[in-house]
Amino acid sequence: MKMFPNNALLVAVVSLVRTVNVDVSGIHAHYAAAVTAAQGQGQGTGVADRTTRAGARDFGGKRQLKKSKNSSRSKSSKSSKSSKSLTRRPLVGGDKDIPTEADFVIVGGGTAGCVLAARLCSGLPNHKTVLLERGSPRSDDEEFIVNALRKTYDIYEGLLPDDSDLFNYFPTEPNPSLSDLETGAPGRKIGLIEGASIGGSSNVAFQWSYPLNGTVESWGINGLNSEIAHRINKRVEGVIGIEQPPPELRHDYTQDLVDAFLLNNHTLKDKLSPGEGGNTIGVNFIPGDEKGRRRSSYTSYLKPVLAGVCKDSLTVIQDVTATKLFPASDDNKRINGVEYVLTSKPDLTEPYTIKARLETIVSSGMYGSPKLLQLSGIGPANLLQSNGINKILADLPVGQKTQLRPIAVALGYYTGRQLDSVSNRTTLNDKTRKQFLAGKGGPYGKSITATLGKSDTKGYHTGGFGKLGSEGEPYLTLGCFLNPVGFGNFSISDGADPFADPIVHSNMLSDPADFTAAIECVENLQKVMKSFPSDFGMVDTAANIPVANWVSATCTTSWHFVGGCAAGSVVDGHLKVKGGLSNLRVIDSSVIPKLPTSGGVLASTYMLAEFASDILINEYRSVKKQTNKSKSKKGKK
Repeated sequence: MKMFPNNALLVAVVSLVRTVNVDVSGIHAHYAAAVTAAQGQGQGTGVADRTTRAGARDFGGKRQLKKSKNSSRSKSSKSSKSSKSLTRRPLVGGDKDIPTEADFVIVGGGTAGCVLAARLCSGLPNHKTVLLERGSPRSDDEEFIVNALRKTYDIYEGLLPDDSDLFNYFPTEPNPSLSDLETGAPGRKIGLIEGASIGGSSNVAFQWSYPLNGTVESWGINGLNSEIAHRINKRVEGVIGIEQPPPELRHDYTQDLVDAFLLNNHTLKDKLSPGEGGNTIGVNFIPGDEKGRRRSSYTSYLKPVLAGVCKDSLTVIQDVTATKLFPASDDNKRINGVEYVLTSKPDLTEPYTIKARLETIVSSGMYGSPKLLQLSGIGPANLLQSNGINKILADLPVGQKTQLRPIAVALGYYTGRQLDSVSNRTTLNDKTRKQFLAGKGGPYGKSITATLGKSDTKGYHTGGFGKLGSEGEPYLTLGCFLNPVGFGNFSISDGADPFADPIVHSNMLSDPADFTAAIECVENLQKVMKSFPSDFGMVDTAANIPVANWVSATCTTSWHFVGGCAAGSVVDGHLKVKGGLSNLRVIDSSVIPKLPTSGGVLASTYMLAEFASDILINEYRSVKKQTNKSKSKKGKK
């Protein structure tokens, strides 16, 4: 695998500015001074000391992606004739038998799936719920990776053990609006990441933000409005615990960063205020506890009920990948259940099946849900047929209007202060690991970002002392999470291979309004950098580069992706899949038709899963009561 050196940024900047005939002498001088100063402080950041890191993710999206485990599962598995009795079996929780039917079958144990499973099994204890999860149970080392906030660096850089299946990494298609960081040539790809173990992408969450009032009303979901969303948000906060980190777990220079924003017409915000806008700044809110332990949908929702209230009503099956939804034998429009295979040792010729007596709920995530629908014959007919799928259950625009959130970045390099401890990898050792595992916080409990704020209707922003791929160096990274107006699209790449990575056209910044917003964002962030105290010696690495060129070469993504199974076009206001199909819903971030306005997707996904759970519980609890009344009347006759 090709590696990226820590000084890749300087090389890229020099290459970029040469293409536009900009004087780079100032950048050379500033960078040389910074290196000299850092060496003098014993930080070990000299060019000669810089080594390439496996899978290092440059913020410009030039990272060499860790090879997807999906790509290693070759199609030869289709011709495998090995009997299930001779292969590894699905990992069924509680040492239960492999179920062949249930009232509810939930496909995907990610952010939404864990919430749904926990709520349904506890709210409908007389119904049987099965949760299918593609990931295997995690080892102690893997639990440490997803629980320690500081390990988020390693997750995003792809620095995980080779045998880890916690996340799946794959690229977008080339984007002509994004230029190559080294050459300036158009057509840069963006590296994407999705959660691939129980808890899904909540296992990598490191901040928490809500969208502006009026956002959810535009989604087209029956009964959902901002007032109800806020009420549910408070419920979610109570389950997960959303907090600002204590002083000892904040970045050393957090207050300096907050002050720099305050000097640029931002208002201090020190509490969560769902729906509120304005230009604000505050210490980051995180889904974690006071010791820096991440709280995911699995640890907060699912795990607490598995051995308790849901011991008999919920079955969790891990290490299984859904390959197809199947209809009833006598009705192609009624979805009967799910076919699935072992993730670790798939045999596509002999899948397992499970029937859903009441509903199949697809909660496979932002990429997984549209992928499963398309593999099942639910999607654009022409696209599916071109991928070898000729049995079309419903001709729906699955994946045809998606959004991937752009992040416009500004990068500073400070030379007058000691390296912020969050960037100091020498503090990450066996001693501090034991400290963290003992529940005593320490370096592993620090988030990768320090602040979070709003840019009113234009987006929201975050900042932190460090740069992915360049820990150990005194960088400041600031980023705007933009509210794009442009859309992209999503499709499967092989109708016969459920493990093949999808095709994602992000089209980020292809709309002129989005490009203009990114430029404005960077210019504002550059003003913030200039507002640091002079003793920081803060250098704007893009000071001599036209902002438009900088944006094209460095714009990346927050990995927020929505719209694959959009409400209104793919699912109706009750989250039921359209096209005349029955017994099938999609409940996760893929149904959100447009990125939440000035807020992250995570909080909205939790809220949506809770909202849908309320609906399902009320609907089927009522059905159960009606059934019981009918039986009672018959008994009296």
